[in-house]
Amino acid sequence: YIIQRSINGLDWTDLTEVNAPKEKISNFTYLDDKPNTGDNYYRIEMLLKNNTVEYSDTYVQKFEQKIQHFKLYPNPTIDFLQIQTENVSIQTDYQVAILNMQGMNCTAPKQLYGDNLQIDVRKLPPGVYILKITTVLAGQYHTQTKQFVKK
Repeated sequence: YIIQRSINGLDWTDLTEVNAPKEKISNFTYLDDKPNTGDNYYRIEMLLKNNTVEYSDTYVQKFEQKIQHFKLYPNPTIDFLQIQTENVSIQTDYQVAILNMQGMNCTAPKQLYGDNLQIDVRKLPPGVYILKITTVLAGQYHTQTKQFVKK
């Protein structure tokens, strides 16, 4: 079997080849580790014993764009830290944590959504910290970090 993906449902790219099961299956699982942003069409190309090719039904999965870069400002800060994402149209949940330079959590992880990404750092003592942002895309965690200074 060949697992294929398309961004338009017409032009297909082979993702991987897997051994055909001995019996007919109705469920199949595959984790696409590099999906395209937007609609992704998937199907299985099957070479039958009589050398004919058949295709499974086509399945569509939509993937939202993950954060690729983010900026923190003001840096240094005294009260609130703003997080600006590269793609402001992203509508996803973010888990945000603040770590000290030894990697220990300084605040409880916080869930943020959409473009309202502001963290209150007034209770932190002055020092250098790491902001860690985690998102989930296609069942996989994506984590990025940035350093900031609290005055």
